[in-house]
Amino acid sequence: MLEPHIINPKEVIMIAEIIKDETWLLGEKVGHSVDSKCAEVVSKVIEIVLKKAAQWRTNLEQIGTRTI
Repeated sequence: MLEPHIINPKEVIMIAEIIKDETWLLGEKVGHSVDSKCAEVVSKVIEIVLKKAAQWRTNLEQIGTRTI
């Protein structure tokens, strides 16, 4: 398991946005608000993060190596 200091803070922000979006989307689908910790939201967030994580890391590493 990754330690919190190894996770890029930008990834945390992107994941928080996915959680917010997926919570809203599920609430729209079922017709009432849902908890962001419900199994359906968590499962969808994990699916998205696993699909996108490698590309995020590559992009963030490229941004980090650029000089201003």
